[in-house]
Amino acid sequence: MGVCRKKIREQDNPSRLLYMSKPMNIWERMGVEGPSGESILWNAMIHPLLNFTIKGVLWHQGEANAAESDRYACLFPAMINDWRRKWYEGTGGNTEVAFPFGFVQLCTSNVPCINTNYPLIRRAQTASYGYVPNPMMEKVFMAVSLDLPDPESPDDA
Repeated sequence: MGVCRKKIREQDNPSRLLYMSKPMNIWERMGVEGPSGESILWNAMIHPLLNFTIKGVLWHQGEANAAESDRYACLFPAMINDWRRKWYEGTGGNTEVAFPFGFVQLCTSNVPCINTNYPLIRRAQTASYGYVPNPMMEKVFMAVSLDLPDPESPDDA
């Protein structure tokens, strides 16, 4: 599993590179699931919207799942199908049962990182087909962002 570590220069010896690991957040220090725990974000941010008629979804996957590409290849198409069914039911059929679902592919990073999992998660985002739409992910489109290693870009912020 890759761990993203930021390269920094040692203050007293600028020619020597140090690696700074990502600090633990408050939830990790307390030993509890934080706001990104399973079902917490769904219940707080998505479920309340299920009775609103929508035309489609745009999804940006965070980097947290990069180490779980094998699971993600199954979970992501299942999530799309689940959302479609729940929105269709929640709106009494006013939302198309197979509404368009778009996602942004994880891009490379301008920050030096040691993480070889990004290519794996990018493939997993397509249910391991390498492209969308495909038989498992109909009416799904992908925004390729490999050319966006920009620290000001929302993908790298």
